[in-house]
Amino acid sequence: MPENTRPTSDGLEPLTLAAHRLLGRLASDYDVTVSALPGYRHEGATVSEAVLVVPAEPHGASVLLAITTEPRVIVRAGVLHEFCFPPLGDETREDAASLIGQLEDLILTIVNGGYTETVDGDMVSFTLRHASGWQSGECHSGQFPPERVAEARATLAASPGGWAPWPRRPVDRP
Repeated sequence: MPENTRPTSDGLEPLTLAAHRLLGRLASDYDVTVSALPGYRHEGATVSEAVLVVPAEPHGASVLLAITTEPRVIVRAGVLHEFCFPPLGDETREDAASLIGQLEDLILTIVNGGYTETVDGDMVSFTLRHASGWQSGECHSGQFPPERVAEARATLAASPGGWAPWPRRPVDRP
């Protein structure tokens, strides 16, 4: 993309609007509990709003969306992994439409049960299996506080096949 056409942080404002629309869609379409998290902090970012979405299915991955002042949307999925839109250090390389598509794809993959996290020895990893392919990553467990890794091991042991799909909200019928 030519230098003069890269979006500024103001050009990413549609990303935060899309995150709000996505939260509304999750609340209306899925059997979930939605909770605002006032005072939520994230290292290296100023969070203006954070919302936790927990599916009624106990083996479904929860999603925490944090909207920052940069603007950026940070998604904590399940127990360990975070995804940033735009990625840290990459604020102006992708346009808002592309980032919105990636954000929606991530959330819908999680909601549909296409997300897996594992803790294997000293490594933690994730896999996303979605309609257009798959994505995975891993890092050393030392990047997380030990108590968070221990909690993740216990939680993930209850869902060895990966996170379950979220149940849809029952449709009201006249």
